[in-house]
Amino acid sequence: MATIKPSWQRTVFTCALLLIWCFIVTGSVITWIDPPWLRELSHPGRLAEAGTHSASGVQRMRDRNFEGAIVAFERALSVHDEPQTRVHLAIAHAHAGRPELGLRMLQEELQKDPPRFLRGVILFNIAELLFKQPVRRGEAIDYYRESLECGAEPDKVHRRLGQILYEQGKLREAAVELQKSVQAQLDPAQGYRNMLQRGLEGQNVVPADEIEAQAAAGITAEDMARYDLKVITAYQWYNNTDLADTFNMLGTVHALLGEFAEARAAFTDAQRIWPDNPQLARNIQMLDQAERQARTSRQAPQPPQP
Repeated sequence: MATIKPSWQRTVFTCALLLIWCFIVTGSVITWIDPPWLRELSHPGRLAEAGTHSASGVQRMRDRNFEGAIVAFERALSVHDEPQTRVHLAIAHAHAGRPELGLRMLQEELQKDPPRFLRGVILFNIAELLFKQPVRRGEAIDYYRESLECGAEPDKVHRRLGQILYEQGKLREAAVELQKSVQAQLDPAQGYRNMLQRGLEGQNVVPADEIEAQAAAGITAEDMARYDLKVITAYQWYNNTDLADTFNMLGTVHALLGEFAEARAAFTDAQRIWPDNPQLARNIQMLDQAERQARTSRQAPQPPQP
């Protein structure tokens, strides 16, 4: 025979259920209303969750999984809307085969007056998207130049400018830009500056304002004295195909300007890094031929002057 609980026990049990139900309903209502105090209380958690999604997106971009990166960045933005993540999302769309969408999103972000370092990222990526369209490469020049003022990596920017100016037939200006790219690539401190710039572009445990302060402080000779610059220089030359390509392009420009000694020096440096480059071998052969033709023309008897 079932035991009937005393009335006071039933009352306590009913009140407990009612209290739990009230807590659940109250919590649901507060969550739905999302008052300012709750948003402030949950802000650190939202930042952490958004940061996790955004970092996942950055890693997927490095792995060239651009569609996966888009999903991760959109999740991050659904938790916490942040300009740097919006820029990453635009870049991911551009690399995923939607360059016009990415370009439009980047231009929209540029109108929102972003911080200096983020402005540089936006300008450089707009320039890169324009560079990939041969008919619009001329438009990229101003974006590249302005990105330099915002901390963009000078080795990459000057190399792109040199290539565009070379294609436009502005050989002397192209030579200047390519030489600046070489100098930046061989600067032992430039790698550290680039690291700080990339640190501002990605997810880091170090606050962005601290990285910006380090970048603004610059690097002195005393800072570099603690390092073995011979090792750094040797590493910069080792298997550096970007540097080899820059030397190769610089040599081509000098050759077209008739500066054969400078051209040979640049080709020699390129060959030192990448001896098996077939394009470089052809360029050296063409330089040899051009020098022989120049010597022949100088040795040929000149027609009498009238």
